[in-house]
Amino acid sequence: MRSAGRRVVRAWWLDGLALGLVIVFALLLNWPALASKDSLPGSGPESDLWTSSWGDAAYLKQSVEQTHTIPLWNIRTMSGRPFAGDPLAAIFYPPMELVYFFSLRNFFLIIMIGHMVLAGVGAYALARRGVRLGVGASLLTAVAYMWSPRFVGHYGAGHLTMIMAAAWLPWVALAFVLAVRENAIWAAPAGLGFGMAILAGHPQIAFYHVLMIGGLTLGGIVWATARAGSNRDRILGGLRVLGLGAVTGVIGALVGAALIVPALQFTSVSL
Repeated sequence: MRSAGRRVVRAWWLDGLALGLVIVFALLLNWPALASKDSLPGSGPESDLWTSSWGDAAYLKQSVEQTHTIPLWNIRTMSGRPFAGDPLAAIFYPPMELVYFFSLRNFFLIIMIGHMVLAGVGAYALARRGVRLGVGASLLTAVAYMWSPRFVGHYGAGHLTMIMAAAWLPWVALAFVLAVRENAIWAAPAGLGFGMAILAGHPQIAFYHVLMIGGLTLGGIVWATARAGSNRDRILGGLRVLGLGAVTGVIGALVGAALIVPALQFTSVSL
């Protein structure tokens, strides 16, 4: 029993060290911004951080401070435009609430680095718990995801909502895998993560979540039917996984409804 206890402690210690390294790697990539109080990651002259996100966050912050309500219409662009239904504004995404407590510079620094860490830790957890890889392989998976050319490219271009939504991909995958393999209750956090990705405001990445959930559902059906002993068990196992996929999608849609409903209205009157 002492030997087993030592192994558990050692595993927890190694996981903690690996997660600490994930945070260090995220900070290293953002070191220039951290070293200067006048700098931000992904803030080049044509960055979306300046052309879109900064103005939206400033308008949200000022409106709430002055009127104590969340604005549903943005009066600062052209003759005005929908604000609640604009995916790039993401005003109902919970981490956006931090804009009320920090300066705009510190808000963007926290939310960008925070989501890079969220992506890396999620990829580590998916590899470690979902795929059951070792600590080293899981750490490599985490760094490979958050430092991937695609992720870093959008990060450097200031595509804030894309990064926020993509950070939830490994978490949704992990929760869904655990729902299929261990306990159906994991479908709830899978749906919650999917809903957060919707609220994060980038429809393309939300669509990738749909594709991923669909792919995992099909894979789960194959896995469930292959391990069943009788035809009845195969049918029930397949239906169970199909139900988990549906529940994940429904929960995600309900969580993301605050953006989905006005966005659909926005889409119907836009080009």
